[in-house]
Amino acid sequence: MAQWIISNSGVGHGFAAERIEPGKTEEAMELLLEIARWLNSQGSAQWGGLLTGDDNHGLESAAERGEAILFRDIEGGPGREWGRAAGMVILMQKPGSWDRELWGEDGHEPYVYLHRLAVSRSYSGTGLGRAMLQWAQEGAAFPGKAAIRLDCIASNPKLGEFYRSSGYEFKGTTPNGFCLFEKALLLG
Repeated sequence: MAQWIISNSGVGHGFAAERIEPGKTEEAMELLLEIARWLNSQGSAQWGGLLTGDDNHGLESAAERGEAILFRDIEGGPGREWGRAAGMVILMQKPGSWDRELWGEDGHEPYVYLHRLAVSRSYSGTGLGRAMLQWAQEGAAFPGKAAIRLDCIASNPKLGEFYRSSGYEFKGTTPNGFCLFEKALLLG
């Protein structure tokens, strides 16, 4: 189980955060597959591995570590469904091999690594994505951690701009074409 705590499950915009339980990742995986299929329909290979069964960020193992978070609709209303899984994210306390490849081998102790930020297409435009990023910074306490790191493919400038406009500082582009971002945590 993760050593960090959810200090506030309320995310705003009528959503709440909850840890995904080990062995109960179906809703979250279906959400990831929905996004992967949509990206594919837009001509993007981003997250394409999910469509062939390659989950390189390991949703099930993240759930076992207590690092996979589901964002559920707790308001309902027009175009929304109360109780539905609307978004998800993985907040890794230790870097994976992908993170070490992008950020280097050293200096990972003070960082949380954010992966698989996903919002159901049904909730596109609701502000949930930005609310999830804000929640990761303010709604969870990560003892001993100072900042969140994330990456995105450089060929998706709209996504990079989304992270910048959400207060993430651009730290550079890797030789293999990924943009790196970082933001200080409010609760350590």
